Amino acid sequence: MDYLSGINQFTQVAAQLSVLLLIVRVAFGALNCFMGYRMLKFWISVCGFFLGTGIGMTAVYVLQLSGNVKWILPLAAGGITAVLGYEVYLVGAFFLGWVLTTYAILMVVRQLDIEPKMEILILAAGTLLGVLVGILVVKYARPCIIWLMAVSGGMSMATGVCGILQKDSGILMLLIMAVCVPAGVLFQFMTTHK
Repeated sequence: MDYLSGINQFTQVAAQLSVLLLIVRVAFGALNCFMGYRMLKFWISVCGFFLGTGIGMTAVYVLQLSGNVKWILPLAAGGITAVLGYEVYLVGAFFLGWVLTTYAILMVVRQLDIEPKMEILILAAGTLLGVLVGILVVKYARPCIIWLMAVSGGMSMATGVCGILQKDSGILMLLIMAVCVPAGVLFQFMTTHK
């Protein structure tokens, strides 16, 4: 009987954690939707940090380094790429546009009931579309960044709210996005300047 009560407690804690993570997702989505343009350099720095840390960890593995170097190298590489991302933010904006577009396509594909070959084809097209969006983000930085961040933030808010409500409804997601995205775009255009 103790075994079953332990599983029950674990299930309750996991459910509470999942709701907490969904609330965090909604909060970060709201930040992106309404403050995305202002937070762009911060997000690019965060992405740069993780990219550099990953590169540093790969170097540690390939070079078979040990001791303190195996911790210092990834963190130093992450710090350098975070600073580079902040300073050369348009390069980071390109990658952010590419990644967010690819992520949005992935989220849409997950909602569809299609065969795996078609799913791979759509994801490949989404990746190419992400490159195009990345180029547009660099050329028309402010409006593209505002729209991109509002859409990605609205999508995060919608999926988070649907998860909290435990409703797997595409219509509810679209309704939430239809309200949040235009509001986020309008707010960002009104509160930021060229």
